Amino acid sequence: MELQLLGTSKDDLDYKRSSIQKAIPRLEQVFSVFDPQSELSRFSRTNGELVRLSSELGTVLKYAHEWNRASKGAFHPCAGVLADVWRAGLDVNETVQKLKVEPYGWASFSFTKNIDLQINLNAVAKGFIIDELAGIGFDDRETGEVMVNIGGDIRHKGDGGIIVDILDPQSEATNADVISRIKVCNAGFATSGNAMRPVQTPHGPVSHIFDPRTGLPVDFWAGVSVLAPSAMEADLLATTLMVLNADEAVAMVEELDGVEFLGVKNHHAGIVTSTGWQELMG
Repeated sequence: MELQLLGTSKDDLDYKRSSIQKAIPRLEQVFSVFDPQSELSRFSRTNGELVRLSSELGTVLKYAHEWNRASKGAFHPCAGVLADVWRAGLDVNETVQKLKVEPYGWASFSFTKNIDLQINLNAVAKGFIIDELAGIGFDDRETGEVMVNIGGDIRHKGDGGIIVDILDPQSEATNADVISRIKVCNAGFATSGNAMRPVQTPHGPVSHIFDPRTGLPVDFWAGVSVLAPSAMEADLLATTLMVLNADEAVAMVEELDGVEFLGVKNHHAGIVTSTGWQELMG
């Protein structure tokens, strides 16, 4: 994690830096899919039971459900299970049918899981965590600026802003070409792409991102970058847009306030941007 804090009081900044560091393991205990005792893992093992959840997990589950509907299934909080199906060389059709079911329901912060698939919130929880940490670090009285960067996903709050270079996702070089440079100010930023973490299958490597509607690995985009009002929205949209084609992606983004995107088509087929992206470049 990269953390930048600017302010007038060293004591205040030290306190906020310490508070952020203490919050990280607490949030990991909520969202980790690798820890069987995390709150998410325990809820994911339930089936039809009414479970009271924390406000953090409940908030992200509701947001993921909202976008599952808004995207008409292009985003799904259980889509991560498709990677396991492909690794095992199994037929995806049964899993795709399960993904058509509402994954969970709720009343307030009591949730009931409806399908026997693991919930994986990696495409949205990291953004939520980044927003939470930035919120801990910022107040407009003492802190002039805060930036949290986890794995290239960013939340900035305050004055000034930061410059972000977007690298060519199709380049295998460590010094890949910069294809765009934007200013991120009081906003979130996230990227998603096919270059990293391929899923190894009996038929060879495929993308780690899958279309929940078809069960197939995505192949249209090499990478997508998103600027949005929050890191959580940018995180989720970066994954969702990877599933859509160019016309669908542009149409979705143009309907959203404060959201812009850049997509690099696979096989060096060109770059697509939303109408406001050029303004971010200054």
